[in-house]
Amino acid sequence: MKKTTFLMICLLLTVYFSCSSSSSDDAIINDSQAFNLIGNWVPESYSIEGTITVLENDEPTITELQGTGGDLNVDLTFSENPNNYNWFGGFLFILNRTTDGETITLNAEFSVNENGSWTLSGNTLRLTNSEETTVISLVKITDNTYKFIKNTSINTVDGTSSITTNTVEEFVLSRAN
Repeated sequence: MKKTTFLMICLLLTVYFSCSSSSSDDAIINDSQAFNLIGNWVPESYSIEGTITVLENDEPTITELQGTGGDLNVDLTFSENPNNYNWFGGFLFILNRTTDGETITLNAEFSVNENGSWTLSGNTLRLTNSEETTVISLVKITDNTYKFIKNTSINTVDGTSSITTNTVEEFVLSRAN
């Protein structure tokens, strides 16, 4: 039970506070398209996949993660001069966690109210708030629809135990009318 609680806390912290990314083989946005970000955006979908590997006394336990967002009531607004963003709202997070062939489904509600600055270089978007910088890869689907991809890898060591979390999160956002 202690290990399960610890894994859940690590996962939720990873989802909410992670920062690091790279892109896949989709189209790359160049700097001249940066101003296409300006305006209001709403999510169409959210997903996360990954693994948590717990190594305790040289015995690995691997948990596979697969999750989606539901009831996506979130708005993301980008402005320029200065380059600021505002992300607020809430959503339901549904996560399937599989360890040793046993799947557990977890549901959690998230709310977000975040403000900060943004920069875009190539297809790399950096969102900086008072606590951290999150690095996201952008993939242009259409002029009004982008995929935001965040890859995260976190390794925590505590005495004879270590936890490695690797996740890929994808938000598909469309320009609000």
